[in-house]
Amino acid sequence: MLNLPEEVLDALKRFVGPQPLIMLLNDYQGVAIASEANLQGFDLTTATVRTHIHQAVCLALENQTRVQSRTLSLAVQARVAAVDVGTGIARLTDFKPVAYTTERRLSVQPAPARSIEIELSAQNWTTHGRLEAISLASLNIYLPASEIFFEPELVFREGSGLHARFHLPGADRPISLDGSVISSAPQQDDYRVSIKLASEGEAQKAIREYILQRRAMVAQELQTRYEEMTQSPPGANQM
Repeated sequence: MLNLPEEVLDALKRFVGPQPLIMLLNDYQGVAIASEANLQGFDLTTATVRTHIHQAVCLALENQTRVQSRTLSLAVQARVAAVDVGTGIARLTDFKPVAYTTERRLSVQPAPARSIEIELSAQNWTTHGRLEAISLASLNIYLPASEIFFEPELVFREGSGLHARFHLPGADRPISLDGSVISSAPQQDDYRVSIKLASEGEAQKAIREYILQRRAMVAQELQTRYEEMTQSPPGANQM
């Protein structure tokens, strides 16, 4: 595991070249935005990368990103020192090791303006919460304290089975599916449960359609933001 900044930089320098050997990961409106990038060079502790224009928009808005490489299972957090949205070229610095994961890239969160309620049934208990993230493989759910009238550590044990029912925006009817607990833990006043989904034909189809719709909407919004940013005078974070 990488612990020191020097080791992080040495690992990243292996990827300098014309090929897109790294991935940049950001969030926009609850959707993970992940694009390939090529590492163009280093200036002491600052890296210059080139990536997709939509990713560049996210870099300008978040002022940070996660750099990942599946080849080395490498993942580092970086601060955006400067970015030229029009060309997709950015300068990254302040690298810090973080955990490598693909789950975040595969999931989306419900639209910020709309909360999705979900019903969970497990071990003869039924409770209600809100859907925080969804993918074809899993769900992340928060249960408010008012809905915890049992011992959640016992009901939501790792590997235990449960049933979920919820209604996605745009779907003709509620989704009903089975799954098993991946993990569960207290989260401030709420209780967080992660669920691995069992294979369900119609449910998987509805989830896939929802994810594609959310990604299409976000891509359109990012294109609009790109056009706004490239038409306006350069900001303080421009190169």
